[in-house]
Amino acid sequence: MATVMGILARRHGYALEGTRVHVKKKMTAEKPRRIAELAVEITLPKSATLSVADARAAVEREAHECPVRLSLLDAICVPVRFDWQTD
Repeated sequence: MATVMGILARRHGYALEGTRVHVKKKMTAEKPRRIAELAVEITLPKSATLSVADARAAVEREAHECPVRLSLLDAICVPVRFDWQTD
């Protein structure tokens, strides 16, 4: 997700330096154990905050359309939360 967001940012001159991505994996309890969820939190620092709502929407859309994300089975839940820092 960060890679495709960075490609979009470079193409449009957005500054996303300092962005952090945290993924928390949750496994199923029953056997065979499998990944049930990959919860993603993307934190964008104030210096990376885009003031134009359309630019923010474009960055978020790019993350959701990440080819790796789209390659995962539908059985794996991938909630994504964006934390646009303001302080």
